[in-house]
Amino acid sequence: MCERQAIGRCGRCWFCRDLGDGPHCVKGPPVLNRETGEARWPRVRVTDSCGQFRLAGDGTPTIDRRLRGLLPIYADEAGEYCKIPLTRRMYAKVDPEDYCWLTQFRWHYVRTSRTFYAVRSSYRGGRSCKIWMHREIMGTPKGLVCDHVNHNGLDDRKHNLRNCTVAQNNLNRLRYRNGRSRYKGVWWSKSVQMWGAEIQARGEAEFLGYFVHEVQAARAYDAAARRLHGEFAFLNFPEETGSGMDSRTATDGHRRGTDRHRIRGPRATRGP
Repeated sequence: MCERQAIGRCGRCWFCRDLGDGPHCVKGPPVLNRETGEARWPRVRVTDSCGQFRLAGDGTPTIDRRLRGLLPIYADEAGEYCKIPLTRRMYAKVDPEDYCWLTQFRWHYVRTSRTFYAVRSSYRGGRSCKIWMHREIMGTPKGLVCDHVNHNGLDDRKHNLRNCTVAQNNLNRLRYRNGRSRYKGVWWSKSVQMWGAEIQARGEAEFLGYFVHEVQAARAYDAAARRLHGEFAFLNFPEETGSGMDSRTATDGHRRGTDRHRIRGPRATRGP
């Protein structure tokens, strides 16, 4: 009986969120403080309990139907979302059940070399720190990173987010922009005058062979990425479910790869 009561406490509920000054319940709408004019979620203690308890990680909670009718809900090919306004007329996509508790903060966008992210500032101990929206939604612990599956840093719906290690996050990186090829893992060899394919696996480069056509090399990389990188693989042809190349092409590529050092000499030049 005591163990069952401990499980149903606010400290283990999905709707209990630490908003900087302690845990708050974000199940319902925020409560207006008439003295300060601010709307805040009700404070709770981790030992409290209520009838709206939902165990954290137990599926996606549903939002109140009365509240859902008041939300500006949009839809795209990936599903429903609400817009969190950012600076410069930009916005972040979030799940409708996360919209209410995220809108109580002022968010701005941060640009990186490849994408944009939604960030807010928080002051703790007299110091300002950045709080990233995607990490706050997923509750990413220290030592891990939060990866965007579709590489859109402003798409913060939970189906597009996953907590992972730095090494796993690197597997889902886009191709380098300074290369001659338009595909990841593919480069042009000036000495052989053919397309080469290579993949990073367990900290080492695995050579996949030379190919006459650029697409053949890209499909060879996809086949190796599915085998070595699993769910974190970034594919050149994600719509293709198979290996992407037949056994004859693969054998030819690996056969040429056995004479790599004799044919190529030093490492072939990447880029145009």
